[in-house]
Amino acid sequence: RRWLREQGFPDNLAVELDALPPATLQRLVEEAIRSNFDLERFERERRVEHEERVRIAGLRDRAAAVLEGDSW
Repeated sequence: RRWLREQGFPDNLAVELDALPPATLQRLVEEAIRSNFDLERFERERRVEHEERVRIAGLRDRAAAVLEGDSW
């Protein structure tokens, strides 16, 4: 709301997004997300998370093998 006031919009501003063509609405939403979202950082974090899951699964499997009496 502060940004709207700073831009000169009234406090009671109302818009109907469903009045926009779907392609326009999709573009606006995507632009808003991309301008506030670090996609490269997100992808790095996803890779790290995947690597950690693989490592933890390996540790879990090794621990289970030891508990079951199998050799390493």
